[in-house]
Amino acid sequence: MPLAAYEAKVLADEAELRKLQSMKIGLMNGLLTGRIRVTPLLESVQQPAAQTGA
Repeated sequence: MPLAAYEAKVLADEAELRKLQSMKIGLMNGLLTGRIRVTPLLESVQQPAAQTGA
């Protein structure tokens, strides 16, 4: 693979990383300020576990 292809891949990966970091910051902000409720998320995870006996 030519060097230019590796450089393009690195740039694409860096852009993806920045996007994911931004999403994480937004999600953490929503969770910590209470705008996003955690209880429904926990209930949705616990229901399948209760069905399997885990």
